Amino acid sequence: MNSPIQAVLIVEGADESDVIGHLQDLHGITGVHVVQLSGRADLMNKVKMVAFDSTLRDVQKVGIVFDSEDDPKAAQEALQEASNYLSQLQPHPKTVRVLQLPDESQVGSFEALCLQAIDAEDDVFQCCNQFLACLEGKKHRLTTQARKDKARLLTWYAAKNGKHISRIGRDAYQGDRVFNYEHAAFRPLVTFLQSLVV
Repeated sequence: MNSPIQAVLIVEGADESDVIGHLQDLHGITGVHVVQLSGRADLMNKVKMVAFDSTLRDVQKVGIVFDSEDDPKAAQEALQEASNYLSQLQPHPKTVRVLQLPDESQVGSFEALCLQAIDAEDDVFQCCNQFLACLEGKKHRLTTQARKDKARLLTWYAAKNGKHISRIGRDAYQGDRVFNYEHAAFRPLVTFLQSLVV
């Protein structure tokens, strides 16, 4: 039987949703309903759509996980705008918690969090870092830190596991997982999830 929904968690995409779903299973966290935005663009309009979903209208707690990308301040402002809207929503104002990744001051994204879970001494990881370093000063399309993080992560994963995946979140539900989801790097996500259901 499904647990009653205690909180809605808004995330950018399927990778976050997959990993968060696995972390919920791993730590026995129930009652959090995850909604994907299918991208970070136009956060406010997407938040409004979630707020007026008839099945979620009466839920009092809302969490938002959002990437800094290359402009942490702009991400922080977007989160503040969404939080203000939800907390003043009538007739059902929400209690809002936000988590900015990798944090409020650093550029990067969800992938940066995953990279922190890789041993810096891992020889395959060091090769991937050399590959990214080799691209510096050359013409390529990895124009943001988030894209560089994703390329580093997927390259490492393919070399480490011998499998190509288009989304890192798929690892969460594979039998031969590469990541240790109990690594301290994932603790901020776990703590955030737990805070939504206390």
